[in-house]
Amino acid sequence: MIFCFGSAGLLISAKLPQLKLKQLTPEISQVLPATSRLTIAGLSTDKTLTKTSSVYPELEPLSSEKTASDLVEPQVTPKRLKSKIPKVLPATSYFTDAIAAITYQVVVDLSDTTVYLYWGEQLLQSHPVAIGKPGWDTPTGSFKIIRKQPNPIWKEPITGELIPPGPDNPLGERWIGFWSDGHHQIGLHGTDEEELIGKAVSHGCLRMLNQDIKQLYEQVSLGTPVIVRN
Repeated sequence: MIFCFGSAGLLISAKLPQLKLKQLTPEISQVLPATSRLTIAGLSTDKTLTKTSSVYPELEPLSSEKTASDLVEPQVTPKRLKSKIPKVLPATSYFTDAIAAITYQVVVDLSDTTVYLYWGEQLLQSHPVAIGKPGWDTPTGSFKIIRKQPNPIWKEPITGELIPPGPDNPLGERWIGFWSDGHHQIGLHGTDEEELIGKAVSHGCLRMLNQDIKQLYEQVSLGTPVIVRN
């Protein structure tokens, strides 16, 4: 329900000690005798090495019960990497609304009672409007569309009577609001008195021919800039 004030009311390079492995005979990978005491570059260890243990790395001695198949590393199937390319979603009303808010611009010139629709700097269309009468002047400045409503219900500001959509509704067939104080609203809308288009007769709102407001309604969105100038 629209109470129209205008129409009616987001490295570390960790170098390990350079072991002089030339002192080891045979090479490091060879198995050392059991109970050997190993001294490498001044480092000593009393650790007892089994005949099946190597110097580095330490491996668990193989059990005689293990078979050759036990020694085969399991084949690990690499996990499928998730694609970093985002899926393309179908166009939604939110997407088109965002585009409209960036590219379209509504300009109302009170001096010639005309509303203009621009795409960037390109003029797409213009329509005559009725503007606020003296004492109820249409506010000027930079705004944005904050509400859209098809076939709005109008509340008579004095009696509180609700006027349903239809030929007798002062808001016509579409409402495009761009200003509100939380109680009253001002916007562009249709009218049931099309003969008054082009005159200063409203209480601040901008009245348009119903066929014009329906066309404009389809081309703008929430957030579309609205500039009202004298």
